[in-house]
Amino acid sequence: MNKKESQAVLLAHYKSPTGLGEIDENYSVGKGINPLCGDEISVGVTLENDVITDIKFQARACSICIASSSIMNQLLINEKISQIEYYYQQLNGLLKDSCSAIQTEELLRPLASISAMPSRHKCAQLSWEALSEACKH
Repeated sequence: MNKKESQAVLLAHYKSPTGLGEIDENYSVGKGINPLCGDEISVGVTLENDVITDIKFQARACSICIASSSIMNQLLINEKISQIEYYYQQLNGLLKDSCSAIQTEELLRPLASISAMPSRHKCAQLSWEALSEACKH
């Protein structure tokens, strides 16, 4: 996937994100703030026997943060919570150019296009960190 295609996929996730919605009292919630760009996100998760049954997020955030949150949602619904760390490590590998996009989950690959912008890495990581926090509650 070339950079232009990656950017188109990220823009589509930003414009129509999966998981954006109300978080009620049935969700465990984690929060994230990126003071460098002003992103603020709340991620709610429902679990059943260590399986993620739903993820919702609310955000006042940039396009990269929203797109990453949407991708995270698509990857992790109906997965065990242990998969959060697995995919988060793949994301970090893409951002640091330490692993090939071919070796990573296809849904994560568009995020490789921001590897050349270190100041934006936190934007892509923020929702994942908030989800990890939410799963600890």
